[in-house]
Amino acid sequence: MTIQLLAALALVVLVLGAFFPVLARWGGFLIALDSLLALVFELGHGPLISLMWLIIGVALWLFGHWIEAYRTGYWRSWLAGQTFRLPGLRALRPAME
Repeated sequence: MTIQLLAALALVVLVLGAFFPVLARWGGFLIALDSLLALVFELGHGPLISLMWLIIGVALWLFGHWIEAYRTGYWRSWLAGQTFRLPGLRALRPAME
């Protein structure tokens, strides 16, 4: 697969994640896991590409959790709730009731 095809796939997951947050959460998790494995075992296209995919995977995972929290009013995981308490992400938190 080429990098352009993978980037297009990540964009599709992001767009579909707005409608299906579970897809964004699991897709982001799998992308992040794959990139971490590529970094550890030195697989793939190199460390910079793997780091780019790690950032994309974490962003998708956070986006899926944010959409779910916005819709339901609670976080699907403890880690996502704690992540959105960080100073940079605190302003993005949806209003919880």
